[in-house]
Amino acid sequence: MVRDALKVMKTTLDKVKGMADRTVRLKVCLETLGVNQETLEGVPPHLRLPVAVTCYWLRRAKPDRKLLKALLMVMIQGELNRQEGLTTALKIHVSSAAREVLQEFSSFQLELRGNISVKGKGSMTTYWLLGESDSQ
Repeated sequence: MVRDALKVMKTTLDKVKGMADRTVRLKVCLETLGVNQETLEGVPPHLRLPVAVTCYWLRRAKPDRKLLKALLMVMIQGELNRQEGLTTALKIHVSSAAREVLQEFSSFQLELRGNISVKGKGSMTTYWLLGESDSQ
């Protein structure tokens, strides 16, 4: 369902590419996803597209609550890690709690990263989310 949204968005954006400035392209993209720009005003700019696609996905696919919880936890965890400088390029860093939720799906590959010191929390065991398992 998310792939379908991205395909529709890409096709629409390809049509207006070069014909409109960035604000018009953004407006077309958000209209395609059915999200108002006002909805995203409190969201950091680099998370607006993932949040808009998630809104589209929620309306169209009606996902399982556990999957939605896993997605939101990873998005929030990633943002917090980015702010703390704990991320590594092209790797998704997750907590033990996020790992537990993801393991319920038996479809994600995770690798132990080890213990890190987290401000306000102390030492925490963390993992790298490597992607989906091939067994799906």
